[in-house]
Amino acid sequence: MAKRSKSSRGKRSKKKSKMKNLRILSVNACCLPWGMRNYNLPKHSVRSGVSLMMMLIALGTFGLYSYYSTFSGPVDSLNLSGGILIFVLYVFLSIYVGFLFGSQTAQFYGKIGTLLGLYGRDYKRERLEMLVEGVFVDYDIIGIQELFKSVPLSLDAGNVDFLIELSKAKGFNYCVRPKPAQWPSVNMNTGLLILSRFPIETSETFVFKNQFFSEQWAVNRGCLYARIRLPSSYDGYSEGKALHFFTLHACPGMTELLKGYPQFFLDAAERARNGQFKEFASIVENRWSKGNGRIVIAGDFNADITFKENKNKKKKGSASVANFKDPKDFSPSIGVAMQIILDTLVKRLGLDDVADGGFRPTFGYWGRDTLLTNPGQRRLYKTDDLIFSDSGGRNEDGKYDWKVLSLDITNFPKLKHWMKLGYGDPKQKPCTHLSDHRGVALVLPETYYPDNN
Repeated sequence: MAKRSKSSRGKRSKKKSKMKNLRILSVNACCLPWGMRNYNLPKHSVRSGVSLMMMLIALGTFGLYSYYSTFSGPVDSLNLSGGILIFVLYVFLSIYVGFLFGSQTAQFYGKIGTLLGLYGRDYKRERLEMLVEGVFVDYDIIGIQELFKSVPLSLDAGNVDFLIELSKAKGFNYCVRPKPAQWPSVNMNTGLLILSRFPIETSETFVFKNQFFSEQWAVNRGCLYARIRLPSSYDGYSEGKALHFFTLHACPGMTELLKGYPQFFLDAAERARNGQFKEFASIVENRWSKGNGRIVIAGDFNADITFKENKNKKKKGSASVANFKDPKDFSPSIGVAMQIILDTLVKRLGLDDVADGGFRPTFGYWGRDTLLTNPGQRRLYKTDDLIFSDSGGRNEDGKYDWKVLSLDITNFPKLKHWMKLGYGDPKQKPCTHLSDHRGVALVLPETYYPDNN
């Protein structure tokens, strides 16, 4: 990199007082569109779909049996073959309907279950309010995942509109919300949202063509794009050009969610996720190129970067639990999914991973959570949430000012009063975390950018 002259540095130092840092946050809101706690979704969706499928097959079997038991004519091979063919087609139709409406059935169950108090709630509205009050206020541009809007709207809790209105009161006057659920999903949209303090020139919603067949009826996996015009006080960073901002939510790995299922389910999920990463790179490439503005990509990649066991661990029963409180204990292990992300965004598009390989877990609890995450996954430490930027985001030391943000409410002095509240439900303790993920944040420098090539 070329050295700057003293006079050049002097001019920049004068300009620096007029500049501001640009603060960006990516956060998973952990907020389904109805009352059901998040970790119940896979279980109840699968069970509801299978139950619906089995009920339809049972009805078809009974109908076919009733027909042949009262059939007055002779049952020859032609009639029997025709009946079997009809029954087989009906079974396939039942399986399709089960997959199609499983999440709808689960959604209805969740709504009724919440009203009847069949299970503890996870305080979605309260958590969203806490996110805005205690976290969002410190940032300028925010990418949000898992803030779903539902179809039909009669079963939707209205959480998206609720968060947008709260955020407007804190200065986020511009937002990009995704389109409604698109086929093949008949239940939820992408669940993405972009909030900005600065004007958004244009925006787009993308639903990935590669979808995992077992979840495509329930949710759109995709990305959201916004071209944001930064004010002149950020001109040293943007050079008078737009900021291209993307957030995404990719298909998760199904190793834990579908444990015990046939291997072809897991393989299909991996193919879908890897295809989504390649598709996303093409979307980015078509909307951004070096020289036409800055770019930041921040989202829930479901990258599944895991962390190896280390000598600093505690024994709890027969299972060993890694102690990740000391950064020196981290030993990230990059799998196939993350390698494809690096191949497409870093090698192909020339972007930087702001962590520079120094990954920290964004999923898995240090303390004790009672409300959001399946207890069996609390110690499943992994990195799902990532940020990428063009090299102009580095500071003068050549590093990125980024961090993993714990959403344990004890870390936010502004939220201490929430910890004492039971929210009218004496059977449940107040929520301990604002999300089942950690946030990832990036502060972009105000005056530094590399020489253009």
